[in-house]
Amino acid sequence: MKKLLCYALKVISNHFKIRSTMTLAYQARLRRRFIAWPTLNALTMTILLILCGGVGTANALEELSTLPDWVKQGSFEDGETNFLIVETEEFFLRSEASMVLMGKIRDAVDSQIDRIVGAGGCRYVDLNDNFIQRVVVAEEMVIEKTSAAPESQKVIRRHIGYAKLRFDDKFSTIVNQQYQLNFKAARLKWTGVAGILTLCWLAAAYGYLRLDNATRHFYSRRLQTLAFISCLIPLIIAILVAIGWKLF
Repeated sequence: MKKLLCYALKVISNHFKIRSTMTLAYQARLRRRFIAWPTLNALTMTILLILCGGVGTANALEELSTLPDWVKQGSFEDGETNFLIVETEEFFLRSEASMVLMGKIRDAVDSQIDRIVGAGGCRYVDLNDNFIQRVVVAEEMVIEKTSAAPESQKVIRRHIGYAKLRFDDKFSTIVNQQYQLNFKAARLKWTGVAGILTLCWLAAAYGYLRLDNATRHFYSRRLQTLAFISCLIPLIIAILVAIGWKLF
């Protein structure tokens, strides 16, 4: 639109320059041909551009008016309850906007959990999607936004996801309960893994000493290598178990 407007102004300027340099010898028909008609076309183009801009502004205002009130209100606090508005980018597919919106809702929930129990606390709190939709999500919708392409004037449809999240005392209570329960369970798992690993290492050391004394230190190097392997295998198994239990 800016390029077309600049072109129209350039045409008008050039025609006025031509008119100022014309001599009296030019006939009226030549003046109409080189000045009147191009100037009229340029003015018509300018008027059309202004009208198109007005229509685009009206469409933008209409799209803004179609948004629900809770989106326009934004995030706010009501006593002990926090309301957070989550918004996605524009996507061509409604399903893609819904998937991204669910991811943003999960990220917002994890951030709120960290605020309640401390940094990294979301690792110990596992809230399923059913709980989030039932307790946390107060409003959720995907809005279709239409716009016209500047070159082809084709209607382009894009989708934006909005969600209103509610974090109240019930949410905080459930988060604290799950955090305490899962954190204690994780500590017990770490204690169990560390105890079993220590017993394996003590067994390897005891076996090495017994065999080394029995062979009168003739195979000390080989027995040391065997003891090292016997200590390394339980360590690898303990790391794999910790990863499986999500202790890291």
